[in-house]
Amino acid sequence: MATLVNYFGIGKQSHRSLDDVHMNLEVLKYCATVLFGVSTKFVDNFGRPRLNFVVDASPSLCRVLDQCDKIAQKFSVESGSKSEWRHVVIKFGKYNYPTIRVHMPIMFNGGIEQIMTELCQRDCSGSTQKVVFIGLETAELINLIRPGTLVDAFFSFGSYDYQGSAGIRLVAKKLIIYSEE
Repeated sequence: MATLVNYFGIGKQSHRSLDDVHMNLEVLKYCATVLFGVSTKFVDNFGRPRLNFVVDASPSLCRVLDQCDKIAQKFSVESGSKSEWRHVVIKFGKYNYPTIRVHMPIMFNGGIEQIMTELCQRDCSGSTQKVVFIGLETAELINLIRPGTLVDAFFSFGSYDYQGSAGIRLVAKKLIIYSEE
């Protein structure tokens, strides 16, 4: 944690255990290209889809994420975890293109499943409008975030250690989706 604090120039922080760490470092990735659209392949314990998509990752973002990944993995091992570590930057294809998986949390609120990520759409003129879904509109979301789409993503880190796998998850707080028109 001290290394991250120094890297980002945050200042003196109190120590917290790995279980308590939820790094709220807001990171902005300019114009990532969606490689694989929204996937609903995986579900949580209640049968709700776990929404995520894969984007390309710039070299500078990879350097930051790789450092965060190393530090989080070190804390995981030091806390006694025996789980297999899953790196946040994923090498893809025969040329090992760096990619990252961005997760979109879902909340159950008053009988309605809602996407917790703030979604905005930016048109060619630069005008940005908030996209509002009533409930979980998976089909519309899949159509909105499809391969080739450009996005800006504001995300935080969430650590996990579950069923033999551990790592950090990139959780989207806000997405700005660029319109093709």
